[in-house]
Amino acid sequence: MPPRLPSIVAMASYWQDSHAASRIAVRDERGQWGIVNEGHFMLPAGGKYQRSPLPFELMVPHRDQCTNLMVPFCVAATHQAFSTIRMEPTSMALGEAAGTAAALAVIDRDRVDIQDVDTYRLQQMIVANGGVIQGVTNWELLQRKLKHRLDRLRG
Repeated sequence: MPPRLPSIVAMASYWQDSHAASRIAVRDERGQWGIVNEGHFMLPAGGKYQRSPLPFELMVPHRDQCTNLMVPFCVAATHQAFSTIRMEPTSMALGEAAGTAAALAVIDRDRVDIQDVDTYRLQQMIVANGGVIQGVTNWELLQRKLKHRLDRLRG
């Protein structure tokens, strides 16, 4: 499935997880009271070959709310999505994207507001610096898995 926005500036690669949001007292079928953790989940959404694309708009508010502000950590994401974004490698990638975007905003005198940064040019700079902004397709994933299995069989 292609990303919803073409302005991908970083990739997240970690499980979506959440620790228990609350603990509640419940009575079991025998009438005994106990404590149950509620709100815990762990979903595979990252790892060696699975990545979640993160668009530039994730860390930039709408122009009518504020201009020239980027927030690379407290991003516009759901609790579930943030569970994968919060990892240090992803934070570093978003920080690099934010810094590069800020440099582009002040280099070009015609483009002052951060919302006007050319995201294609931003992507080119991120890739030139070794950043990863593309995921792995299902076909590539299948090819890698097959190659790994064949290599193991060959010894």
